[in-house]
Amino acid sequence: MRVNWRYVLAGAGFTMFLGLLAVLSIAQYHRVFDRVVAVSLLADRSGLLMEPGSPVKLRGVEVGSVSEVTTDGTGARVTVELDPDQAERIPAEVSANLVPTTVFGAKYVELTAQGGSGEHIAAGAVIDRARVNVELDHTFDHVMRTLQGVPPSKINAALTSVSGSLRGNGERLHQLIADTDGYLRAFNPNLPELEARLPEIAAVADDYRAVAGDFTTTASNLGGTSTTLVQQDRQFAAFLLSMTEVGNTTGGYLERHGDQLVTTLDTLAPSTALLRRYSPVVPCFFQGMERNGRLIRAVTGGPEFGGTHPNAHVTISLLPGMPAYQYPENLPKTGVDTGPQCHGLPEVRGIPPYVEYDTGANPYRGSDETATLNPDLLALYLFGPLPPPGGGR
Repeated sequence: MRVNWRYVLAGAGFTMFLGLLAVLSIAQYHRVFDRVVAVSLLADRSGLLMEPGSPVKLRGVEVGSVSEVTTDGTGARVTVELDPDQAERIPAEVSANLVPTTVFGAKYVELTAQGGSGEHIAAGAVIDRARVNVELDHTFDHVMRTLQGVPPSKINAALTSVSGSLRGNGERLHQLIADTDGYLRAFNPNLPELEARLPEIAAVADDYRAVAGDFTTTASNLGGTSTTLVQQDRQFAAFLLSMTEVGNTTGGYLERHGDQLVTTLDTLAPSTALLRRYSPVVPCFFQGMERNGRLIRAVTGGPEFGGTHPNAHVTISLLPGMPAYQYPENLPKTGVDTGPQCHGLPEVRGIPPYVEYDTGANPYRGSDETATLNPDLLALYLFGPLPPPGGGR
């Protein structure tokens, strides 16, 4: 019988292809060809139902899975593989919780961002002290230890009391559970804000700690004040009675003249508003007047002031020939808003600039600018001052 080697080779090749396909499928199932970021979590224990393949989540979004769970006798090491694209969005400062989906369900890893430097997590990072939620087996273990240390008669009495308290109150208990669920549902959206406010609470606590000594001193002083009030109770009672009389008198006066007071205050409102607006001018005006008085006394003052020109006289005269105000060109304007200005007062350095307000009250400057003589000044310069009445030269 002749063997057709071509069919044999084809069958062997197909068998090898099936084996290679099975190997590749198994490797793909174990994510051998996936590009992942491996990170380790250290915890006291991994708890029940923490197995390879459990999801890893951040803010409810799955970012990887658990690849291995091992122990060294003192704690558990959970190796997780993160999706590289998701790892770039995970900060380096994160904490981990191993939490179950339900009371009896499998666990998953929940990552919580802690803020920090802004760098993302890298391969080989170790998240220390991962927290594991209390599990049902640990709860039963603690309960059994407690029950073993308590006499059965006391347990029976306690259960009987609880049963008696709950009997007939099922509807109220149902309403209590429903109300609690509603409160928790309403409070749950505010948990992120509460978490953000916790550092501020710590800062406020530090401030209270800093003023605790002063607060204690104030409380001690209040104790002395209280003792004084007790010792002077009669005087304090008389003071309260006098304040009561004052209050009654004031109340009667306001009741009789309240409308007039309101009208007066309403009438004074425009005037007080105007004074309030121009109040900045008052200090600089009087300070300027006081400074000018000191300067004038320093120049023209008598012996008691030590002026540089004691007993000097100032002659004021009007120059004739200046055109008079004309009607209606030089009538002052009303309602002009100039605003409060000090113009450098109280101490003006140099010659201040001339400010021309549009009020119509500026000195009239006519067109006649020819030079004129003052006959009084001319006579004074030529013949000297006139003798005083009643004698003299």
